[in-house]
Amino acid sequence: MTYADRQWHDKPLRVVQTVLREIDIEGYDPQAVVDYVKRLHGNVLIVNGGGLWAFYPSDVPGHHRVAGMSGDILRELRDLTAKDGIRLLARVDFRGGHRDMFEAHPDWFSYDGQGQPLFISGLHAATPCSPFRNEGYGFKIVREILQRYAVDGIWENAPSFGPLAYGPDVERRFRQDTGLELPRDESWDDPAYRAWREWRHTCVQRHSEDFRRLIKSFGDDKAYVAEGPSGLDAGWLDRSALDLQRLGPLWDIVAAPTFDLIKGSYGSGLLPAPVWRCEEATKYLRAAAPGKPATILFGPFDNSSRYTSVVTAELRLWLAGALANGGGFWDCTFVGTHGKDFLDQRGQEDIGEFFQLLERKEDVFDEVESVADVAVVHSRLVQERFGSNDPHKDGYIQHVRGVELALLDNHVPYDLVLDTRIDAQTLSRYRVVVLPNAAVLSPEQESTIREYVRSGGGLVATYETSLYDADLQRRDDYGLSDVFGAHNLGVRRGPLVYGYSWIAERTSLTEGLDDTQICTNNGYIWLTSAQPGSVPVTLIPEIVPQPPERGWGPAVTKRGEPTGFEPMRSSLPVVVTQQFGTGRSVFFPGQTDKLAASDGHPDYGLLLHNAIRWAAGDTAPLVATDAPAAVHVTLMRHRDGRLIVHLLNYCGGYRRPITEIQPVTNVTIDLRCPVAPESARLLRGDRELEVKHANGRATFTVPVVNDYEAVVLGPIGPEDE
Repeated sequence: MTYADRQWHDKPLRVVQTVLREIDIEGYDPQAVVDYVKRLHGNVLIVNGGGLWAFYPSDVPGHHRVAGMSGDILRELRDLTAKDGIRLLARVDFRGGHRDMFEAHPDWFSYDGQGQPLFISGLHAATPCSPFRNEGYGFKIVREILQRYAVDGIWENAPSFGPLAYGPDVERRFRQDTGLELPRDESWDDPAYRAWREWRHTCVQRHSEDFRRLIKSFGDDKAYVAEGPSGLDAGWLDRSALDLQRLGPLWDIVAAPTFDLIKGSYGSGLLPAPVWRCEEATKYLRAAAPGKPATILFGPFDNSSRYTSVVTAELRLWLAGALANGGGFWDCTFVGTHGKDFLDQRGQEDIGEFFQLLERKEDVFDEVESVADVAVVHSRLVQERFGSNDPHKDGYIQHVRGVELALLDNHVPYDLVLDTRIDAQTLSRYRVVVLPNAAVLSPEQESTIREYVRSGGGLVATYETSLYDADLQRRDDYGLSDVFGAHNLGVRRGPLVYGYSWIAERTSLTEGLDDTQICTNNGYIWLTSAQPGSVPVTLIPEIVPQPPERGWGPAVTKRGEPTGFEPMRSSLPVVVTQQFGTGRSVFFPGQTDKLAASDGHPDYGLLLHNAIRWAAGDTAPLVATDAPAAVHVTLMRHRDGRLIVHLLNYCGGYRRPITEIQPVTNVTIDLRCPVAPESARLLRGDRELEVKHANGRATFTVPVVNDYEAVVLGPIGPEDE
């Protein structure tokens, strides 16, 4: 399909949205708003439509018009945007209803376990399966907007399910679909509770299917847009029941908010949220909805402080992170009609600069695919069960982010792959697959992984991977014990506060640890058995540091009385390696990946990186560079054969937020490239670079990387890897 044949919403997006407050309706200037969109180089405008309040003269019964409204701003905006070639979307929000709607239809709304109404933002809460959000009320508004204004699409804000809710309608529907009664307690041990959690996803999916059908009845070019969790956000996933893999095919634009730059970052899986979270979110969106434009919904203001701007250095890195991973932009602000009205106008020029870069170099950023040869598997089910945005309670997010840190620090390009897409074709793209605490795997997934390794693939797995069945019940042994070469002994130690690891054998798995015999090893670890010669790193149980005179070995007690000390060496595995078929596996029975994020000692990340290299057969890396660890490397291939190397520079981040970027000069890049590229050109520096090609690798030097730079190589040709 040619570029001209594609729908507008399948092309790179530069969305501008100003969420109107009630006070903004008086004196609203549509022309000034459109001028602001043009100043930022946007190609889409989103404006309030209706739902909670009508920002147009609605005739739907019960649809409260916002006070002070005169005229018809949707009509004026439609005329102005059509003239300037800007797409116009209307925002609708049906998260809750007003008192009069509740009194007219009490069965449409949700209640707690004591029969009291549930509220959200002061409104009566309704689930996505309620008539209030569908044909009873919501769809009437959507139909009215599309009929009256012919907008280019509808953004459904907050399509979430919400907490465990009761009421005649939801109880009847749950009983009808599952044959069960709604659970009274939130316990994972209760089959009805587990069924309810999955049923929520089904309800949201049904609602979204109906919503899409309604919108598409007005034309295939009309876009249905909603927002979902950006992957590693346990709190939002838990509250919303939005599964992007299910919903991605239904949404024409797949978007995820990533507002948590500074203040809003507290409470996330890393404190503060990793400055590279936008990279992670873009990877996740591309994994959840292949072929759809991954659009990062951000704000020049923080989500918890909507009147003051975020630090522009971090904002620029946020925007660069989306571009480098194949994403587009959605600038969302909540405090006025357009930029010149904002009390704090910092960051607008930075946003305009990156929007303009995407506009000017769209041919570079459009229709690209990742060239990563390492896959990090993400599981929605495991995150729901074990994940938490509280790092002290989290049992999943930090496992994934620890692996990400190890890869980013060592300039290893990687993809996030959803566990529901574990199949032979997907895995065959990668040299190594990493399973960070993938506690729940189906027999089919285990069989696919087993055959992948047997046929030459590399596997790195951690902690409780394959230790639980589909009903979240712990097994007696790992489902992949044969691949790991390890067996679970049914005993878990921890949390270790003063634990260590003993380097029992010097191999490529311990490279970089030449000057030490031991490493820190905290957290939890399952005791496992393994074949002799397969355990290069073993566990030293805790050595209590007080009193210091006796802090030289693990204490041995009998009936509470100390009887001596164990030697530091043991046979309990911290790392297990195995040649399985023609492939290799590395298994960490402890929380090495989580500790790389939560503890931060570089030894954890070093062991993980070494394990990934070993599992890949100790072959030359896809990318090698002398850049500092804080310079991230992403490698993308355009469909026309060009290779794009993206460099994001986080140097200067001695604290959060980053307020000043330290430029990095003369960065050498050496990458796997069987065919010599015809050219190499700096994307932003706009100059040619000298490229040397030998032994199937291309080498070049980037003179300077400020916050972001990219090098376009090519065309390379079909033989490129």
